Amino acid sequence: MKTQKNIYRKSGIKISLIIVVLAFVFPVFSQKKEIDSTFGILRNHLKEDSVRVNALIHLSSLYQGTNLKNAEYLGKEALYISEKLNDPLLTAMAQIQLGSVYTWAYKTTDALAVYLKALAIAKQINAEDQLQDAYDGIAYVYELENDWGQSLNYSLQSLELAEKRNNQQRRSF
Repeated sequence: MKTQKNIYRKSGIKISLIIVVLAFVFPVFSQKKEIDSTFGILRNHLKEDSVRVNALIHLSSLYQGTNLKNAEYLGKEALYISEKLNDPLLTAMAQIQLGSVYTWAYKTTDALAVYLKALAIAKQINAEDQLQDAYDGIAYVYELENDWGQSLNYSLQSLELAEKRNNQQRRSF
């Protein structure tokens, strides 16, 4: 009886280990596929327009967790093109992504600078999604800097906007 319990226990451990490994492997393959797919869009769509900017922003976000240099380069390229297009919404979106990359890299001064620019643009064009993203990004930068008062201030502004918009998902953030 004891040997049968040990066999079940060892089998359970092996199965648990396989499940854990698979849980980490599949998302990596999925992300690689998404990166390749987005690069395909960029290779086939050379025109500097909103499609290209959105692909650059998305690709930057995909690289953010694994390669900050690539993420920063792609974010800067998205910002450059969006400014060239004179598109304030795309510019705010690119700045927010670049701010996120800088935050991950602990370049808090750079992150705060681009988030504040995005915040100003979002207010000017009344882009509530970007406004909320900017508030959240700024709050996180201040949190990293241990400036809890400023972090709370921007978090509360984000929460107020989420409540006004009845955005349950963002309210929980």
